[in-house]
Amino acid sequence: MSNTIEAAVFNSAIGLTAWNTDCKLGPGTVTPTLGVFDKETASYQQLVKVQTNSPHTMRSYTIGSGPAEGYRVLLLTPEAPSRIFDLPIELREMIYGYVLIDPNAIELKFFTTPGHQRIVQKSFPDSDAARINEARDWDSRMNKWKRRNRNALSILLLNKQITAEAIKVLYGANTFRFDDGKVLKEFRYTLDLNHKTQHLRRLQLAVPNVGDLRDALPAIVRIPSLRTLQLSPPRTWLTHSDGPRNLMFTCDGLLKAAQGREAAGMISRQIEHFISALECACFGCITRRELGMSAAAVEASKLPDPDKKRLRCRRSKVAIAQHEQFWKNFRELVKTQYGADKAG
Repeated sequence: MSNTIEAAVFNSAIGLTAWNTDCKLGPGTVTPTLGVFDKETASYQQLVKVQTNSPHTMRSYTIGSGPAEGYRVLLLTPEAPSRIFDLPIELREMIYGYVLIDPNAIELKFFTTPGHQRIVQKSFPDSDAARINEARDWDSRMNKWKRRNRNALSILLLNKQITAEAIKVLYGANTFRFDDGKVLKEFRYTLDLNHKTQHLRRLQLAVPNVGDLRDALPAIVRIPSLRTLQLSPPRTWLTHSDGPRNLMFTCDGLLKAAQGREAAGMISRQIEHFISALECACFGCITRRELGMSAAAVEASKLPDPDKKRLRCRRSKVAIAQHEQFWKNFRELVKTQYGADKAG
């Protein structure tokens, strides 16, 4: 392209070259042609497919003055490189963590729409009643917010490199909680399809009975880089003298996998702490964790009595003691059975 009209389109540019190197017309594009007349739209249509070696945006313009007045052009603008890549990877990971890491466990469940079932996050802190942004208007006719809250996961849509780096933080630094073994198995299967299972590090499992626990464990064993599993033992085991031993034997395959070659270097804690108690999910315990306070610190503080009561665990002292004794016995059994060496 170097004739007078083409030069005028680009303000007398003289360094124009044909599209035959890093940017070219793809297959299916036929030039020159008037296009095909479409009777339904009463317009000429032509397929233009552009292939480039780098990201770009394409916009259409009409020349408004000069020798090329009335000409229509397609302008390809190369995508500017993101300045975030000027930062060291350590700083980029800190940014991803600030955006993507949730201080509380991310609860997942099934959401069923007509003809389709998918896994969704059970709760979103930004949508809590106490945090509603009043500037967002509610459309009562459409039954939805007129303007959406920001979604932290949108950072994954910026480009492929950011996605590859941020995915490791999203799945590796967060804790995922499941109240249903079927959801866990579907979640792991979905990650397997996208080669993301390797990033999972922390899981919480709160299943009510022995059968659900046994159904869920095979899916957990196949998570190669798992570092910690917090679970709630079946209720019948908490009050039974053989409960800790039953849990150890049920988790035998998982405990052996944590010590195997495949997990080498992945788990830095003693094997008896690899499987541990699920954190209490009552209001008092959740609030204490958000404040970074232990139960003992609350009692020793100078907070008013009403505030202390609000931050206390809702379980009875008997239930707390029973729970602690169960896990103490479990750790001792695991240490004796599998040795004191580090998992991995």
